[in-house]
Amino acid sequence: MMPTLQNIHVYDKGCSTYDLPIEVARDAGLPEVAAHPQNITHYMGLYFMASRGANLVGSISV
Repeated sequence: MMPTLQNIHVYDKGCSTYDLPIEVARDAGLPEVAAHPQNITHYMGLYFMASRGANLVGSISV
């Protein structure tokens, strides 16, 4: 999508996602597939970014 973009750095603590446990999804009348466990989906997001070439960084210095 952006062929000239290079050196993508992702600050891992600057990324976040929401938490929707399966029990809460069920109680809200949503299907079980609507569940969105925060810890694993956060990890998966970072994993997919890294697998596509992003550099994950744990700190930023100015």
